[in-house]
Amino acid sequence: MTMGFSARNVFFKLIDLLFKLTYFINIHTAIAQFAF
Repeated sequence: MTMGFSARNVFFKLIDLLFKLTYFINIHTAIAQFAF
């Protein structure tokens, strides 16, 4: 049970990190397109 909860927690943290990374990359591409 504790292992399952831990794995689930890590999974959600990974998804959160992925979303943040995608958001960050999108902002950078938008700035690059606007600048150039």
